[in-house]
Amino acid sequence: MTIYGEFDAQFRKKPAIWRILVIAVSSAAIASVLVSLLVGLAVGILGRGHDPEGVAAFGLFAPPVFLASPLFDAALHTQPSFPWIVGAVALACAVVLLFFWPGNPTLASQILLGTHAAALIAFGAMALCIESILARRVFLREVSQVAGEGAVLLLTIVLAVAGERKIIAVLANLVSMQSPARRIALWLVRLAIPFGILGFLGWAEGSLATAAAAGAFLLVTLVENLTRPPATGLLQLRDVEMREAAATLPIVAILLVAGSIWLSGGVPQRDERVMLWRGGKRISFAPPSEAWREMGLMRPITRESVIRMQWSRPPEP
Repeated sequence: MTIYGEFDAQFRKKPAIWRILVIAVSSAAIASVLVSLLVGLAVGILGRGHDPEGVAAFGLFAPPVFLASPLFDAALHTQPSFPWIVGAVALACAVVLLFFWPGNPTLASQILLGTHAAALIAFGAMALCIESILARRVFLREVSQVAGEGAVLLLTIVLAVAGERKIIAVLANLVSMQSPARRIALWLVRLAIPFGILGFLGWAEGSLATAAAAGAFLLVTLVENLTRPPATGLLQLRDVEMREAAATLPIVAILLVAGSIWLSGGVPQRDERVMLWRGGKRISFAPPSEAWREMGLMRPITRESVIRMQWSRPPEP
């Protein structure tokens, strides 16, 4: 029986590494926009208010997560408990994707769901709590807020391990995952490169929380790959070569990221802006500082209390 099993595994169809990389990077880009949209909607709902003329105002700011430094600032402007409440919602969405979402039995679908759940864990929960800790480090913080953020950070580690364990078990149906070297190689193309890119872009844009969350998530999943062999299981996967997915997902990712940047800006050629919906009728765009004021975000945090890196050339003599 073992001989036939090894013979079958030798000639079984396997996914190309470069296709896994393409799908992982595209999925991370798509997930970054969706996570940013989730946090932006939460800011708009909790920060909704009235403009100086007494008209109800709702704002939406949803740049890609690696450009989300002003989005984190807006989140901290709403209320002290915002980071851990929205982080808990993001973790709940990750649980649904990991364990209850009726995904298709295709390899691309499994990678897509796993990457979306990972983005919710890292950027929808962990980054918000890290940003809150960095921004309020000089303030006396409430015990309930500290406890909430600590609980969310602990749950991010638990779910990161559970999600990585699940995707390793899925891949074990196609290739042998008993070797740590094989697990690390696939971890590099699935998570390290896509999340490393997002973390680097966040760091380059001045968002230390984004880079720290990406680094912490990758460290947790790396330890899981090094210390635990995959659990045995049986899952019949279809379309393991992922040709169609590798051709279409990059197009979807480009369109979503471009639409997000067009809506909210965040690149040198386009200023950041918030879409304001006034009175349920009139839609306009305003800079973030003006939009937060019109939305009634009344808890400003001094810029000196937030760690930011500003890249600029030194003045010429």
